[in-house]
Amino acid sequence: LAQVWSRAVLCESLRPCWPDSALCTMMAYHRSLALGAIAACSAGAAAMQVPTLDERIALGECSTEPAAEVGSYFPMNVQASSEYELAQLFDIVYTDTYKVVISRLAKEQYVLTQCGQAKPTDAAVNVIAPLESGYQRKHFDIPLRNAAAGSTVHLAFLDVLDVDDRIAYVDANAVGACWQKAITCGSALESSYGNMTLRTKQVESVDAFFMSCDWTGNCDPVRSQVNAVHVPSAQDPSPLKTAEYIKFFAAFFNKEPTAIQHFSNVNKSYHAVAEAAGATKPVVAWIQWLDWSKAYEVSLAAYKILMLADAGGANFNAEAALDGLAGLETTTTQSGTTYSIKIDAYNTSAEDVSFEAVRGRAAAALMQRLAAVDVVVDETYVSDPRSYGFDEFKNTFHLTGAEEYAFLTSSRVARFDSTLGSSPTFGWDWYESRLARPDLAVEGLARVLFPSGDFARRYFRNIANHETVLIVFPDDCTETLPVCEADKEAEPIKTLDRSATQVDAAVRMAGGRLVWPLAPAAAAAMAAARFVQ
Repeated sequence: LAQVWSRAVLCESLRPCWPDSALCTMMAYHRSLALGAIAACSAGAAAMQVPTLDERIALGECSTEPAAEVGSYFPMNVQASSEYELAQLFDIVYTDTYKVVISRLAKEQYVLTQCGQAKPTDAAVNVIAPLESGYQRKHFDIPLRNAAAGSTVHLAFLDVLDVDDRIAYVDANAVGACWQKAITCGSALESSYGNMTLRTKQVESVDAFFMSCDWTGNCDPVRSQVNAVHVPSAQDPSPLKTAEYIKFFAAFFNKEPTAIQHFSNVNKSYHAVAEAAGATKPVVAWIQWLDWSKAYEVSLAAYKILMLADAGGANFNAEAALDGLAGLETTTTQSGTTYSIKIDAYNTSAEDVSFEAVRGRAAAALMQRLAAVDVVVDETYVSDPRSYGFDEFKNTFHLTGAEEYAFLTSSRVARFDSTLGSSPTFGWDWYESRLARPDLAVEGLARVLFPSGDFARRYFRNIANHETVLIVFPDDCTETLPVCEADKEAEPIKTLDRSATQVDAAVRMAGGRLVWPLAPAAAAAMAAARFVQ
């Protein structure tokens, strides 16, 4: 059960990199069998309390007072902005009582109205955020009372914003301790390949369902779900661009101040790693054995290239080094380039040769091309990473350990399965929190590249030094969650502070686009200049 679950979850986590569709469909089907078992065990969990508007007004979360009398509900000093124009696939436009979040990949607008205020008309929204060709518009009251997260990549963003007490359902492969705890209380989101009646009931019970387009880029499932919100964080190419999606999530919970501070901290921490890295640049290759395709692979994914450079390393020149290698197939997509070495090309003997013998020939040919590489990152999938160490690495790539290869003599063989969730899923934290914390990922990689440096362990473990995995358990969570306790309510999110000094210019940047902290009437005068910088 754990094996089919884990392999399916890994496939779903890799969907942004466009894996083989048939494979992931098959794996997800098997995962649904495991999900059904957990869902059955979780029946009877505590229902999340949903407060009324009057209760929220009493708590200071909502207000019916006109903005003209009390001031903008979204003043300039708390609006999400982007000094570096990083994230490319979303925009945010602000008015006094509502904001418009634009998700460009799904071609959707999300009109977020401060709870207690009147829903704006389409005509009013069109003044500040014209509906572009092929786009559709959805409306939400904010802050959201509850939501569901359709992927583990959403969870770290929500955790940073401290809104885990408003998340009713999460992907069953969650790693964070409190997400795991919530799952034990019945919050596992039913798989899209499982019980659709149950999944539909779960999704329709929440204010918003954060989800992704499918592996082909088809966003119809998002567009057809009235409360679905597409978060394109995994599609933005660079590590820091993905981190800025904290502002996207924050807009739905009026948590922009938290998001702004978090991104500022991440940005500073990320760049600090590069400054602390060594003068030399170790050459690194990302490799793996793919059991289902019977091939070895070298990856030059775009985000890995950027992350490695920022960690102080140099990317392996696969194009030159692998040129002429038997069985080599090269595939380039928007996510980067992969080099596959099919082992069938090494079955050239007339006599009957075992599978392992053929695989050994392919491995030897690849390893010889990698002999001068200083560090390898072994991405080979295993259902239970606890049992995969240096001996398993040597077996996978048919090495004795005595070879005079640079990555062996320097003892630098890494994997990014350092932190896992508990049984039965053993979810990888790499697929959960790395997008929100690229600073920790680049630091964890730098620790492998520069063993003598002062870098903390995160995501990566050096199996050449026999480092084992770290397990996160539900019992590590000390919070009381509304999904687990019937009398526990989500902490109120107060209306944004309108008394703080406004220190920003009239035109701000959000998600790389212009926003106006203006009332609709004033914004109309600037509509023509919307994309002028």
